[in-house]
Amino acid sequence: MTVSRRIYTKEFRINATKLVVDEHRPATSVAEEFNVSPKTLHSWVKQYRAGILQAMADNHDSVTAEQAETARLRAELQKARAEVFLLKKNRGVPLEQRALKCAFIQESLGDFELKGIPISLRCQILEDCLP
Repeated sequence: MTVSRRIYTKEFRINATKLVVDEHRPATSVAEEFNVSPKTLHSWVKQYRAGILQAMADNHDSVTAEQAETARLRAELQKARAEVFLLKKNRGVPLEQRALKCAFIQESLGDFELKGIPISLRCQILEDCLP
């Protein structure tokens, strides 16, 4: 008995990934909705955040090393911009108390500048700026 392997279009992968990254929906529920493995969806999200999935969608062909590097640098730039924005917004706010920090992160979920930046990275940024 052979196991057939499903092939997903680039648009399908990007649409499923955007629900997780942009709309902050749980990956397991999106995977169930789209009838894909949660592990598969997590790998797509990882590719999306690294910029690889977008580069594949833009080109329609295989991704060259230069395009992959450009996509990686764009993702890195987005992360750096979000870090600067988060630190500016955090200026003067005492975040030593865990409740304040959690409330600040929860409040930042709606910020357009931080769109696509996971909560774990936001926490890491705030931890790095504390004394």
